Amino acid sequence: MKPQQAFTLIEALVAITIGSLVLLTAMTGLRVVSQTVTLSNRQSLENSLVRTGYLAALEDLDLWTSYDDPFDGNILDVGGRRGGERLRSRGLQFHPMKDTFAKAKLPVSADDPRPVWDPVDPWAAHDPKTWWRGNPAEHEASKLAFGRYGIFANTHLQPALTTTPNGAIYGSPPVRHTWSANRMATLKEHLGYYALAEYMPANALYAYYTSCSGSTNHGGIPDEMIHKGKFRNDDGLAYFPQGIYRCTKDSSYAIVPLDQAVTMPVSGYTSMAKDRFDTGQYATVSGMANFRAMMTSRPDFMAARPESWPTVQYSTARFITHGRFACVARVHWVSPISGQAAEISFTGIGTTLRGARQQRSNKPGGGWAQWDNDGVDHRTDPAYQHLDSP
Repeated sequence: MKPQQAFTLIEALVAITIGSLVLLTAMTGLRVVSQTVTLSNRQSLENSLVRTGYLAALEDLDLWTSYDDPFDGNILDVGGRRGGERLRSRGLQFHPMKDTFAKAKLPVSADDPRPVWDPVDPWAAHDPKTWWRGNPAEHEASKLAFGRYGIFANTHLQPALTTTPNGAIYGSPPVRHTWSANRMATLKEHLGYYALAEYMPANALYAYYTSCSGSTNHGGIPDEMIHKGKFRNDDGLAYFPQGIYRCTKDSSYAIVPLDQAVTMPVSGYTSMAKDRFDTGQYATVSGMANFRAMMTSRPDFMAARPESWPTVQYSTARFITHGRFACVARVHWVSPISGQAAEISFTGIGTTLRGARQQRSNKPGGGWAQWDNDGVDHRTDPAYQHLDSP
């Protein structure tokens, strides 16, 4: 009989070793493929979330929902309530015009008989009521050598012009033009500096005359319009009426979004719209950080999400600088695995503040305003009332 053939011990050990290596290689390849698929799916999810944040920022450019939510029935109240999401109290950018101008009981002169506010009445350059009647060389300590221009245009029909460099009493002469000064003053006081620049003509001088007091110069121009303070900057010690570029050359005015507004003290409600920041040659690192933090909206985006998903946030910030209106949007995300953070920043073109105000209904229930293009005057129709309606 022939002897039975079989593997020797050495051959068996070699076969087992080769088989183990083949199996290990196959398992390693399977694990790499699985990790690659997982990484690809995670990267795809992250990209989808980033795109969603990008689209949400673009939507906010047009709809301004991070500044005024039309579907929130609560209003941010200057009296102390904080439950709302609308910047509609006096001094804030979404204050209704009917409350701004109608309740102010502004004087109407014989030469300017039309209402100070009418959304379809343009600030036309050829219209005498819109003309700026002032002395552009009059500064904060002017001795009025060129006369008192407050007698031509003023916020009052009979202003008190009693403060003079030598203490003489001038009196209260009748004024023929009050429209332009009252429009500028009311916009500033009721809607803030950003809205004032939005509604004023591009070539406007930011100054007007009112009754003389301790907060005006000798001619009656408010100190904040010609001297360094809330509105004006200290650029070249140029304390005289200036246009929007010089007023914002080293300063910036921003809108405080609603999620920042509700954390402010009650005393800040009426002044936060007028916050001015030095953003020019005298800017500091901490000042710029505060400026960015104050004006950046941080909506609660995707608060309910799986823990394994990346954290994605978007923000928008609106401000004026160097005579230009800017909106900076950011999308920020953090990986839950590595903790690595990344961000993209971009500027965009969207609806103006004036357009956003006209998007919103003035009805108590809120919501969006009803639009029309039929050529019919709907100003007295409640269904078409918006925040700019008289």
